[in-house]
Amino acid sequence: MNKDYLSYARDVGITTIAQVIVSGMQFARIPILTKGIDPTLYGIWSLIWTTIILATPLAILGLQTAFTRYNSGETDHVVIRDRFFSTFTTTLGTSLMLALTMLAICNYLPLTSSNYSLNLTFKLTAFMLCTQVLAEVTVNYFSTFRKMKIYSVLTSCRAVLTVILLCGTLAAGWALEGVISSFIISDGISIAAGLWLIVKENGFSFPTFKGLGAYLKFGIPLAGVTTLFWLLGSSDRYMIGYFMHPSDVGIYSAAYGIANILMLVINPLGIVLFPTISKLFAKGDLKSVQLYESYAFKYLLLLIVPAAFGLSILSRQLLEILTSPEFVSGWFIIPLVAFATLFYGLFQVAVYIIYLEGKTYIAVILLGAAAAVNITMNLLLVPAAGILGAGIATLISYLLLCLATTIYANRLIKLTIGASPVLKCTAASVIMAAVLWFINPSGIVPVALSIMAGTAVYFIIIYVIKFFSIEEAKFLRGLLPGGKK
Repeated sequence: MNKDYLSYARDVGITTIAQVIVSGMQFARIPILTKGIDPTLYGIWSLIWTTIILATPLAILGLQTAFTRYNSGETDHVVIRDRFFSTFTTTLGTSLMLALTMLAICNYLPLTSSNYSLNLTFKLTAFMLCTQVLAEVTVNYFSTFRKMKIYSVLTSCRAVLTVILLCGTLAAGWALEGVISSFIISDGISIAAGLWLIVKENGFSFPTFKGLGAYLKFGIPLAGVTTLFWLLGSSDRYMIGYFMHPSDVGIYSAAYGIANILMLVINPLGIVLFPTISKLFAKGDLKSVQLYESYAFKYLLLLIVPAAFGLSILSRQLLEILTSPEFVSGWFIIPLVAFATLFYGLFQVAVYIIYLEGKTYIAVILLGAAAAVNITMNLLLVPAAGILGAGIATLISYLLLCLATTIYANRLIKLTIGASPVLKCTAASVIMAAVLWFINPSGIVPVALSIMAGTAVYFIIIYVIKFFSIEEAKFLRGLLPGGKK
């Protein structure tokens, strides 16, 4: 068994553990926030967080991905040091400019809601943007060079600390200011720890910005990608807020957040996959790139399809457990967003091939088309069907994006997947969903036990119907401790 495959599997495993912790903390934030503040303030927080999601990639200018693409195989510490601090300093400057722009815009916004002053809240949001950007750029260094233990510790500690601080600030009655301050403090500690480790390994020097033009040429289209992705995945909150009420934004966002637990499966794979195939692509090893990509598709199908079915069946119960009664009315959003997230995961694997080829403008075109579909459908459906219309628009636009991106990527590097894995995992998932529907659990313990039972049923069926071929099964066994090498 090739040691590279073993190393890759180990890194995915380490990252998965970290993402379980991170996703668990993100999941924990839902009941903490929905029980700690009312739906109106939660809706305002959702809009703030959505704005941060948009502004952060704009400030990074795609330099995070460019750094990974061009440095995953670099070993010269002098070169690495200069390229990192050039990237870090550039994103610091762009984030400060965006933060100042946000502060200027705040002067023209109504800064009261339900007798609650939002002046300090928006000022803290601008500062939070800077810390979010620098934290992302700093921890990205460790994923670029496959230092997954350090990456996992930093991201896990950052997530845990945020939740601890959230509990403390909300208990102290700080409301939204406390929520934002919690993120700023945890980001700051993550940045300081990451920079200390980077300087310890590579030393420090003032950046020369040499080669930054090539990074920007690769990365700026990705800034467009992230903007369009924001329009695709987050603009619906603004549509709901415009046509409806902030409380509806809160209800929609709570359900959306629960469905997004599927990112637990997607994130570890992407964090390790892109640096790995970038290094292989630079060596001209397209056969290995094809192998990694094909296995990534099958891995996602194996795990996300049943998770999407399970979340759909248990949507109401999960909202009852994790939120207050006001949020349960949005249960029908979870199935729509869960399957939209499934399509996003497949899109993410496919778009890496486009990035390898340097055709980032293609991703802009594909996302632009999907965003246009999403916005148009939201304008038509939200006034007529409310948050249900927003959920339908999300599902359809992600489906179209997934299909278009996968078809185009397959023209660049042929993927060996076939229809059989899709049919097999779907059939097993439908049976598992029927079991959960029949049990119809209520309460934390019954729901947890039902999830365990459904998982067991699913994997027994997967084993019986031979989801993996004999060759694939041998390959996967070789990645396990004690497996044949």
